[in-house]
Amino acid sequence: MNYENKDRELNLKALCFCVARKWKRMLVVAVALALALGGYRGWKGMSAVTDPQVLAQQQAVYEENYAKYQAQVTALNTKISQVQEDIRNHGVYMEESVLMGIDYRNTWTVSVDLYIETQENTSVSGAGEGYTKADVIADAYRNMMVSNRVLEKAGESVDIAPQYLSELISIPLPVYHEYQEGPLVTVLIRSGDAESAQKILDALLDCLDTIQTEITDTMGKHTLSTVNTGVTAMVDEELADLQEAAADRLLVYTNYLEEYRYALGLLSAPSMPVLSTGGAVKSAVKYAVVGFLGGAFLVAAVACVSFAIGDKVYSAEELKSRFGVTVLGKVSLNNKKRCCIDRLLDRLEDRGKTEKQGALAVMGANVANHCPENATLLVAGTAGEAGMEKIVEALTRALPGASVISGGSLLESLPAIEGLSKCDAVLLVERCSLSRYSQIGAQLEAVDGINKKLLGCVVLEK
Repeated sequence: MNYENKDRELNLKALCFCVARKWKRMLVVAVALALALGGYRGWKGMSAVTDPQVLAQQQAVYEENYAKYQAQVTALNTKISQVQEDIRNHGVYMEESVLMGIDYRNTWTVSVDLYIETQENTSVSGAGEGYTKADVIADAYRNMMVSNRVLEKAGESVDIAPQYLSELISIPLPVYHEYQEGPLVTVLIRSGDAESAQKILDALLDCLDTIQTEITDTMGKHTLSTVNTGVTAMVDEELADLQEAAADRLLVYTNYLEEYRYALGLLSAPSMPVLSTGGAVKSAVKYAVVGFLGGAFLVAAVACVSFAIGDKVYSAEELKSRFGVTVLGKVSLNNKKRCCIDRLLDRLEDRGKTEKQGALAVMGANVANHCPENATLLVAGTAGEAGMEKIVEALTRALPGASVISGGSLLESLPAIEGLSKCDAVLLVERCSLSRYSQIGAQLEAVDGINKKLLGCVVLEK
């Protein structure tokens, strides 16, 4: 049988008890770390209370943080004011703009073409290849008809502000046709009904005489004719896009306002740290508690790692689970009075029974039930000399007809190795926190190797 048993399942119950039994070490380390951290923090705190340099540094840090806080508040308030102003202006625009009030599904467009002729249709130097005097005059008309002066005059006639009137007017680039000698300047007026569009167009055309006089004075004589007047009803998808973009812009402004207000609400003014004896004491206590918990956790972590990777026997149950041997007795050789916490842990884990409590007698009776009559019994193991003597004495009393041979480790003790060949049965005696699983497995293989009967194992728990 292979007793290496490399794969070991951790017993969580045994692990918890292993950690709990380190309570004394845990308490010592926790208290030491609590005193170290708490004392150091308390000393630093008390020193800072009376140190003018520390007070000056804290005052400087507070003033710097407060200045940053004020700058952030001012910046956010400025942004909030700007966005609120943008929202108000946009709201006024949405209410007063004629273009935004037009139903794009029922848009009326009135158009007229301005035909321009000059006596000499010559090229204009520096204006580009093929660019004639008539073209220059056409551009002048396009610019003059959307100038603020003309829009103000036309707006008075139709009661529309110049900035909103300009949105209704569209003048594309001049075009040429094969049958014409001069350029055509097309004027488009967009409105919610044909009558309003025509009124706007008439107001613009009323300004043509003044515009023509000015252009004639500056650019020379020319002929201006109005042709191709038309009225059209249409579904204006371009207008729908403009209205949707204007509505989205208001939503963007609103989102910015909410973000700035939320950021302003998150800001909190820095507080001036007040150094006092009470504050130093509180800080020391806080660090002491942290040190205490940290020390306890450190010991618990080390205990868990040691239990998981350690090779020493922890309990009789662990030994039985690992090798499948029969445990014939659990004995504690420590008869000293134990504290209440250790006694409670012994009761919960069912261990720690001493000779006074009859543990040796129970062990002897169990061995007698398993040992053949008048047999030679070898008591071996790695429990140590003192523990082996106690077990042998108890077995000698419990087995009057048997011959009990005492030996040490079946791996190192010569009497135990020699007695193994002479005995009829073997009883292993191992000790918690001293014996190793690897040594026990090797001893079990030695017993199996010469076909000797293994009665079981006795575990010394203390």
